[in-house]
Amino acid sequence: MEPEDRLKTYIAMGEVSRKWVSVMDTKAAFLSALNGALLGFIWTGAKFVEAEDWPKWLALGASLCSLISLLSALWTVIPRGSLSKTFCRHSRYANGFKAISFYGYVASHYPQGEESTFFKDVDAMDEATLAREALEQHYTISHSIQKKSDWVTLSGWLLMAALILTGAALIAKVMS
Repeated sequence: MEPEDRLKTYIAMGEVSRKWVSVMDTKAAFLSALNGALLGFIWTGAKFVEAEDWPKWLALGASLCSLISLLSALWTVIPRGSLSKTFCRHSRYANGFKAISFYGYVASHYPQGEESTFFKDVDAMDEATLAREALEQHYTISHSIQKKSDWVTLSGWLLMAALILTGAALIAKVMS
């Protein structure tokens, strides 16, 4: 495959990956809204503050699950501005590679006022180097998406547990 074709292919892969980032952030926002609604229902709508022992303890358990779920969802949308934050360990691109499409790299390696150095470095890249950079971006974004997916999954399961505990608390409240 010619370098120009590689560049187009890798750029397309990166764009697909970036869309998945938006999907995970949207799911995290949805889970945050559900958790906020559930917490509001538990303590103001269902008034578990006034409930007997079992319903109140179940509501507290549901609240704890919901709060941890909310934190997991929020952790998903916190930006990761460096490779070490993305990979949870020190990591660099191979052979002094310049990650010119990664905002964290550009901001840390080309401070304000150094745009001429940035432009010079980018202009010095040939098509094969630009294609490799696009592929590196896809790789990095894929790892970021996986982390986001893991946190969204945890948040979803905790919300499910909170809903089950809330249902049990409602049943216990009605039965007492």
